Amino acid sequence: MTTEGMHGMWEKVNKTRILSLVIVGSMFLGLIVAARQLPQIRLQNKLETWLSKDDEQVRALRQKELYFPAEERILVSWKTSSLRDPRSSAFRDRISQSPYITKVRTPADIVQQMTRWKVEEEEAIRRLTGVLIGPQELVLETSTVDGAIVEPHVSCVLTLSAQGVSNPAASLEAIHAAAVQSGIPADELHIDGSQVTSHAIDQEVVKATWNSVDPLRRPPVFAIAALAGVLLAFVLLRSVRIGLMVTASAWFTALVTTALIPAVGHTMNMVTIVMPTLLVVLTISGAIHVANYWRHAAASGASNPIKEAVRIGWWPCFLANATTAIGLLSLTISPLSPIRDFGTFSTIGTMLSFVVVIVGFPAMLRLSNVPPNAKAKKDSNLIWSRVAAQVSRRRKAIVLSSIVLGTTAGFGLQWLKTEIKVGRYFPDDARLNQDSRFLEENIGGTSSFDLLVHFGSEYEDNHFFLDRMTLIREIEDAV
Repeated sequence: MTTEGMHGMWEKVNKTRILSLVIVGSMFLGLIVAARQLPQIRLQNKLETWLSKDDEQVRALRQKELYFPAEERILVSWKTSSLRDPRSSAFRDRISQSPYITKVRTPADIVQQMTRWKVEEEEAIRRLTGVLIGPQELVLETSTVDGAIVEPHVSCVLTLSAQGVSNPAASLEAIHAAAVQSGIPADELHIDGSQVTSHAIDQEVVKATWNSVDPLRRPPVFAIAALAGVLLAFVLLRSVRIGLMVTASAWFTALVTTALIPAVGHTMNMVTIVMPTLLVVLTISGAIHVANYWRHAAASGASNPIKEAVRIGWWPCFLANATTAIGLLSLTISPLSPIRDFGTFSTIGTMLSFVVVIVGFPAMLRLSNVPPNAKAKKDSNLIWSRVAAQVSRRRKAIVLSSIVLGTTAGFGLQWLKTEIKVGRYFPDDARLNQDSRFLEENIGGTSSFDLLVHFGSEYEDNHFFLDRMTLIREIEDAV
């Protein structure tokens, strides 16, 4: 080779390394920008925010809130509660001082208020039964505990302030503290409400990211996914350095895509929380393909194995990512905002994964100067050549079996059921389910619906207010 030829080759190599440095440097800069956005991620798991503003049920809810402003309430009860339990008033007085609570009502307070308005005490208790007072039939009149007659359980209702709604963890901590100070044992306390449920979901989502309380007994899902990806890359590629580059590419894709969520003003939820794991798996798969193309090119004697790997691999990787992105993009037509967000950001992440696999990962390979270990690739090719031969020889049986299996599995979809009760997402022994069961079994339902009754002008002209009130009561009894 002439001096001019060697100089031209050296100049070309230098340009390639400079370009690789620019690419890797840009990825590092993007990671820094993403790291500044990630702490701003907020969790939002309130189910009523899932539907579009144009949904008929949402419009009905907003119309109802024009007449009856929405309030976040929490039900608080305990195992030995009763209508005449003095701890109820002590708890009310203490928790009323909290900035997280705007209003506290005990059943005794409401009964007393109703009797002041000439309602008989027995009738007042009847009206509150199944709401804040447990049904009398659950308790035998002859039942006694330490010589005292056992009465139905009761529940206090607390209304959260704006500060309490924005900080449910502090609100629940204040409720627990006030209850204990009022003489209510912590293990007897039962709390329920939409904010309690949302907070429980948020806690589980955080534990999926990192469980600082008990990481050995319940290791975080993301840590398991990261470890599995690293080990898989090491085993398949037989190189620690290449495995680290594959893992770095995968987590770069996941972190940058996740950082887009707070950057555009959106929140995370129990649907979008699985997106990073999906992108990690997708990117690791693509990077392993490119690494194998690189080794195959080196084993075939290519002068520039990395360039040849990109040339061979970009089209199959693009097809794989594009079809995945189209499938994810189809989720954006869903009326549920978490599913739309998952479809949108996962589609962006899938295409970013393609760019990282075809551009970023080869740039890392170029800068690392890792030998392709072509001999290991040849040994591996012998195994897979035998597998490929067997698949080709039995192709008809494999296709037929796949069709039968797919059809059989598809037939089972008729028994597919959906679940919207959040408690079912948790184990039966979870505190959320224990509290909910106690309130439902001893007091009344914890899930409610609002029935708004409109009276036309003709009805109002011909009936007094008491007539309307009587009709509402009849509707209530019928429901």
